[in-house]
Amino acid sequence: MKKRTWTKMILTVSMLAMAAMPLTAAAQENTNKVSGQVVSQQADRSEQDNKHQDLDRPIQQDWLATKGTMEEIRINKNGAYVTVTGEGVQANAQDTVVLALTEDTAIVDQNGNKAHLHQAVQQGWTVTAWYGPKLTRSIPAQGTAEKIVVERPSNDNDEQKNELKTDGIIVNASKDRIELLGENPVILNITDKTVIKDEKGNKLTADALKNNVRVEAHYSAVMTRSLPPISNATSIVVKEETVRQTGTILDVNGKDDQASIRLDVDSDGNTDMVLSINKDTTIVTKDGQELKVSELKAGQKVIGFHAQFMTLSLPPMSYAYQIVVTE
Repeated sequence: MKKRTWTKMILTVSMLAMAAMPLTAAAQENTNKVSGQVVSQQADRSEQDNKHQDLDRPIQQDWLATKGTMEEIRINKNGAYVTVTGEGVQANAQDTVVLALTEDTAIVDQNGNKAHLHQAVQQGWTVTAWYGPKLTRSIPAQGTAEKIVVERPSNDNDEQKNELKTDGIIVNASKDRIELLGENPVILNITDKTVIKDEKGNKLTADALKNNVRVEAHYSAVMTRSLPPISNATSIVVKEETVRQTGTILDVNGKDDQASIRLDVDSDGNTDMVLSINKDTTIVTKDGQELKVSELKAGQKVIGFHAQFMTLSLPPMSYAYQIVVTE
């Protein structure tokens, strides 16, 4: 009797154990699945970390620039971005680049005035985008915009379209106004919108506009009917300082392309100065009427604006930038 009882118990335990085996296997399989998901998430996270490390990996050490047009401005939860397509300014710059716009990004036009990117996109204006050395390795590369210069067309409005130009010498300079003597005598107002530069393109302050300084001036065609007329200067290129010399012509030697005049500065009949004239010398009346060398005569009263350099000879000689016949 006892033997049968033990036999039943052994069979029962064996059957229960066999029944439990699939459950254990299933449990192990489920455990493996959970572990697999965790491992996969860690791998994804590691991949993302590597991508973020690429963002911090600079591919150039100096600022680069791309000149072209902006396709669009995208704004999302991460910020604002602009795509610039054109041509890299440097050999190793990007032809197409996606740039993040930050509060530190300077956005100006070619004259240094504030500009608006949305207007530039709508009008298809050319821009030059400067960006830092840190770029992604994606295509197109992505980086951060340091400065964007918008090139406004010169005919953006009627006043700019009808802009006038003159070369002259400043004969009367004040804080916010200069008077130019030359082919087109004019009085120009200097405003906060007037761009003043030297011949190399470096920006200057209004202090550079002094008496006897030779300039190239661009100004509005809208002006007064006075003589000389008064207008607002849009831009001024400062060339060089000159020396002003007033005197009477004693004689003229040479032809239009190459000549010289002897000046009596002290009104004593002696030659005190010799001014050299070439094809680049401007010769005008006090009203701005252009003259030729052949129209210069002995006895005429003139103002000569010449180079600061003079020879050590007696009389001294110098190159004349401009000669104004006053009488």
